[in-house]
Amino acid sequence: MGSFHKRSKRKRGVILSSFGWQRLQNAHQNSEIEVNSEQPLTLEYLKRNDRRDSYSRKMDSD
Repeated sequence: MGSFHKRSKRKRGVILSSFGWQRLQNAHQNSEIEVNSEQPLTLEYLKRNDRRDSYSRKMDSD
């Protein structure tokens, strides 16, 4: 009989320098200004505009 291999959920993450963190924060603020008329981006907005492929979305929901 075949053996059963349980798929482990892949954990993702990054380590940012303080300069990298500042750049990320600036990009986030700029996207709120450009995309959402200076309103904070909400979870609902991000879900509606999720551009990842269906496989990636499925893997994150498991």
